[in-house]
Amino acid sequence: MARTLTIPEPLYDLLQEAAARRGLAGIEDLLERLGSSEQERARREAMAQRAASIRSRIFDAVGEMLDSAALVREDRDR
Repeated sequence: MARTLTIPEPLYDLLQEAAARRGLAGIEDLLERLGSSEQERARREAMAQRAASIRSRIFDAVGEMLDSAALVREDRDR
């Protein structure tokens, strides 16, 4: 769905320059890229919250787990 937006000329010029600096064809491409990067940020934030929830559930079930680096070093030294 297309919409028409009236913006002041100075802002239009700034948006056009920003699009050109990014190698984009125009303001429409710039706005599409900004929208998709916002969606990506929201997706990553949701994934981080999910990971934190999983870590919390594991901690509740198992407790704090020890650092395994010393055990790995010990195995390598054998």
